[in-house]
Amino acid sequence: MHLWKLFLIRKLDIHYVDVEKYAETPVPTVKNLFNYWFDKAAWHKPSVVVLDNLDKLLSAEVEVSL
Repeated sequence: MHLWKLFLIRKLDIHYVDVEKYAETPVPTVKNLFNYWFDKAAWHKPSVVVLDNLDKLLSAEVEVSL
């Protein structure tokens, strides 16, 4: 591995968030959490935000026909 790649890997902050636990949380609260996570990543740049289980938080809408 090239030396510059090792330097980048060492300096990269990874912010891991399992968002499944926020599936029942009100939308305004989740929006505030997203802002917090991205602000935190911006403060520690270069960084990556990993949002695991995002499909649990953003499940498909179910339409009800009457």
